[in-house]
Amino acid sequence: MESKSPFDPLHKWNDHEACWQMQFRGSLGETLLHVLIMCNTKAHTRVAKILLKCFPKLAVDVVEGEEYLGASALHLGIAYSNNELVTILLGCNSDFSQRALGSFFLPRDQLVMNPPGPAKTDYEGLAYLGEYPLSWAACLGNETVYNKLIDYGADPDLQDTFGNMVLHMVVVCNQLGMFSYALRHPRIPAQDGVMNEAGLTPLTLACKLARSTIFKEMLELTCIEFWRYSNITCSAYPLNALDTIRPSGETNWNSALMIILNGTKSEHLDMLEGGIIQRLLEEKWKTFARNQFLKRLAIMLLQLILLSVAVYLRPCYCGPKDMNKVTSHSLSQSREFQQYEPDMRDLLHKKFFSLDADGIARTALRLVCWAGGVCGVSAE
Repeated sequence: MESKSPFDPLHKWNDHEACWQMQFRGSLGETLLHVLIMCNTKAHTRVAKILLKCFPKLAVDVVEGEEYLGASALHLGIAYSNNELVTILLGCNSDFSQRALGSFFLPRDQLVMNPPGPAKTDYEGLAYLGEYPLSWAACLGNETVYNKLIDYGADPDLQDTFGNMVLHMVVVCNQLGMFSYALRHPRIPAQDGVMNEAGLTPLTLACKLARSTIFKEMLELTCIEFWRYSNITCSAYPLNALDTIRPSGETNWNSALMIILNGTKSEHLDMLEGGIIQRLLEEKWKTFARNQFLKRLAIMLLQLILLSVAVYLRPCYCGPKDMNKVTSHSLSQSREFQQYEPDMRDLLHKKFFSLDADGIARTALRLVCWAGGVCGVSAE
């Protein structure tokens, strides 16, 4: 028997409530209501309303197939921006905590036989919108549906399989307006600073995905303003997620600064220009890096000078330039060189290993250069 696909619904099966019988569903596990919503015309929407009026229990049905597993009529209504139908579905007790888990809703790098897991992904995919209806509304920038879901009790801090909440998802989908709206919502504001499965907060996730515009907006939203005069502002920025050093003194490898410096996109360079990140780098350079750089530069120059002097003090070879070339014209010279070569070798050997001033200085300089190189490697 062939092994099941890692996305087979049986791997994620939990007993749940349903209305439409399985034998009357489509090939993807969809019901008639799902088909009507996806057709997305006025006539189909009218039929869907009539169907929900007669059978309100249809609102609890989800797609049961592998590709669109877990997608409910509420998900589809949000995806097609059918706000009127969304209101009707919520009135029919549609589950606003239902999760869309099908393979179509996963990041692209997870669609393999052995997925790398939630902690190792770039979150890029065809329709990765955060699994929950509230995250879908935020990712699509639909403030009206977002407010309706909040009114019915939806939680913006619910985490999906990858540990992402609403604020994480608006960063993934690059929805700048929805970030500030969700963070400062008058009824239930979303929490900032919560980490996902990869250990990233919304701020550090924006750094990893090179969302420079959202990153700058997030910094402005999280800062504390002390005073303002015209266009001059005095503000304080929390460094817990920005700095590479935690309050305990440990290195924060998932800090915003560390992620930006290790980034490979051109947008990462934009994040270094101006603002708090540039100021933080300048302060780190003045406090820690500049003295170390000047110290290492001085040691390197000294070692280069000592090496140059050691090479200069080496004995030179003053014999013929071409030892191997022998022609009929230079045969006599070659015979003379063959008699001269052993004496020259002995002379060079004596000069290399002599204990005169040059030999002692040359040996001492070599030892100093060797010791400097070993110390430099061990310091690294």
